Amino acid sequence: NNGPINVYYVNEQTKNGNTATVNAAGLGLGEKVTHNILTGNYTFGPATVYAGWTSSKSSGVAVQTADARSWNLAIKYQVMGNLALMANVLRVDDKLTGDKDRNLNAIGLDYDLSKRSTLYVRYENGDNDRSNATGNGIGGFTRWGAGMKHTF
Repeated sequence: NNGPINVYYVNEQTKNGNTATVNAAGLGLGEKVTHNILTGNYTFGPATVYAGWTSSKSSGVAVQTADARSWNLAIKYQVMGNLALMANVLRVDDKLTGDKDRNLNAIGLDYDLSKRSTLYVRYENGDNDRSNATGNGIGGFTRWGAGMKHTF
């Protein structure tokens, strides 16, 4: 963290050493899942650009439960003092046999009522499984959201 630049890296490993065949997280006996996350943002004037990359991979079992890479790019633009416009693009490349690639495109507005209360509206469009031959996927969705957020 240095002024307008923030960079984060996380490495997480989960291993099932239980005697049960499958644990509560869905991991098989002896399976280890490793997640690597690299993310950051840069603020210049009224805009903040966000970028991220992740990888998840399982090992230690005959059939993998995780093997994916993803990237994310977003921007937040402070239109005026209490109104912010946001946009986000997310892509996930699933490397497993099912090849359930996913994507998400989103836009949103935040209107600050106070330092801790915000009105928001969001629009999202995406697909949870782009693996079929037509490329349209079987898990396509469009959703709207609106509400008020209060931070305690």
